Amino acid sequence: MGFAAYGLVFAALAFPQLDGLWPYVTTDRTGSAHAELLVAPDRQVDECVILHSDFNAEFDERLCNQLRQGSVGQAGRDQHGQPIHATAIYAYNTSLGRAAAPQVLRREPLLDIGVNRLPDGLEGELLVGLRVVIDAAGGIEACEQNTRPEDAYTRAACAQVSEVAHLVRHDRAGVAVRYLTDVNVVFTAG
Repeated sequence: MGFAAYGLVFAALAFPQLDGLWPYVTTDRTGSAHAELLVAPDRQVDECVILHSDFNAEFDERLCNQLRQGSVGQAGRDQHGQPIHATAIYAYNTSLGRAAAPQVLRREPLLDIGVNRLPDGLEGELLVGLRVVIDAAGGIEACEQNTRPEDAYTRAACAQVSEVAHLVRHDRAGVAVRYLTDVNVVFTAG
């Protein structure tokens, strides 16, 4: 499906609100862990994958088990305002004496696109964050800007991201689902 077939949407996509998700997991170590969650439209956590951890595998499994038993404050929303499966990154930090408040963390860029020059005299690189809806087959259904106003760079980033096969996600029953996630694209001058 090409870029023109789905186009940009306008600030309708919304990620889940992780408020109220406080796992009760203890450890005597100081450190942090980041888990990517797949939150279902019913606000339950369908999937938990540890992205980074200062702890051992047993702790990580306990953390994910606790997160899967919780529910979030609000489900993600698709381009039509309807609840949708959505990813969110949960940060667990023991350096404050208890788990720190959930926060959204940036992903590594999916693509690095070379350009002749960047806008407004910028040098080096420009990071463009996108919100995308991935369909059940791994294609792009919707794309919108996340970190900057819509412009030629967000449109080009959406077009390039539409050419990439994306991860197919499954719900608790093992059925492939459409989902909202964030994608970063870097434009590099040179």
